[in-house]
Amino acid sequence: YNPKFYHYYFKSLSVPDLGYSRHFSILKEIEFPLPPLAEQNRMVAKLDALFAQLETIKTSMAKVPLLLKDFRQQVLTQAVTGKLTEEWRKGKELENDFIDRIENNDKRKSNINIPNGWLDLSFDSVVNIKSNLVNPNDYLDFPLITPDVIQSETGVLLSKPLVSDIMPISAKHYFSNGDI
Repeated sequence: YNPKFYHYYFKSLSVPDLGYSRHFSILKEIEFPLPPLAEQNRMVAKLDALFAQLETIKTSMAKVPLLLKDFRQQVLTQAVTGKLTEEWRKGKELENDFIDRIENNDKRKSNINIPNGWLDLSFDSVVNIKSNLVNPNDYLDFPLITPDVIQSETGVLLSKPLVSDIMPISAKHYFSNGDI
């Protein structure tokens, strides 16, 4: 018989995990097929080829997250440098009423290479930053969202600990829907 055939056969069985107990009592109840040796060899060769293919696929799949991260970074770089919308912008300018609403002191001479028609503005000219610090002891039943509970690159919340679980000692920001 081909020992590899029985190796694959054993791997296909659903044998309960008994820890350190002996499994002989279970194995002696299992029927073992004995195909002709040529058939065993053919099945082993096919399984070897399929498992080799599986390993190749696993190796390729392991590279996918890195490729996606690189692709995401390239898209973001093209977006913020204007290359992503270069064709779309041809013949289009920023809306004049938007430009008129921006105070002159918010417009700056850019130190970065930005496309024609773009403005280099201070951060606080395009966002409304409000002070919203509160005493956490007044919000014990509220979730306390900190950077370590937010999954990197996806923004998915990994957990939602309550203020009462952490009992922070310093003031914290209170956010309402639409703040960010």
